Amino acid sequence: MAVPKLDELLVGKKMEPRYMEYNWRDIALYALAVGAKKKDLMYTYEKYLKAIPTYGTIPYWGTVNVKPYQWMPLPASMLADEIIKPTIAFLNMDHEIIWHKPIDPIKGTFQWQDEITDVYDRGEGKGAVVKTKVLVRDEAGQAVCTNYSTTFFHEAGGFGGKPMPKSDIVIPDRDPDYTEDDYISETQNLLYRLTGDTNLIHVDPDYAKNMKFDEPIIQGLCSFGFS
Repeated sequence: MAVPKLDELLVGKKMEPRYMEYNWRDIALYALAVGAKKKDLMYTYEKYLKAIPTYGTIPYWGTVNVKPYQWMPLPASMLADEIIKPTIAFLNMDHEIIWHKPIDPIKGTFQWQDEITDVYDRGEGKGAVVKTKVLVRDEAGQAVCTNYSTTFFHEAGGFGGKPMPKSDIVIPDRDPDYTEDDYISETQNLLYRLTGDTNLIHVDPDYAKNMKFDEPIIQGLCSFGFS
């Protein structure tokens, strides 16, 4: 099957503008979904409430309260999926968030527009990588945070695009500075799903098996919030 020139077709493409209203219940639910404990009342009780900063990732892969309505998450990287269908699988490789101001924990509105910033060709049979940027603003138009994400499409390589650059992150060859043990419930994926990630791979056993997993898997952005 001929692979289309994904870089020429995708770089600079944007999704339609979207927005999402939220309130303190959404903030508290998110905290519980990423592991808040009984003692963490500053994240779960409106009397003291603060928003966990990673709540700013919700617009990237969320559906709950998002307008225009969408029943499944639809970030800009999925524009590649539309071009290379039938796609068997894709995978979120990494996620980075940069904060510009604290998130209002009581209520607010997020508005954003996803944009594809780069596409890399890993070669024939090795897949393609799509990088996206999501600048999230509040109802006053002030920047709240910026999400950067990387998605890997297994079947899309070999279109003659530029190669994936080597990572400039160096992992130190020594013991970690800090470690912590935590508990992830067997229903954590179901709880996190209520924050907005309605992707079927996290809830539907048959769908998960069709995607080559033994059972529904936990959301990557859920573990991101835990960390």
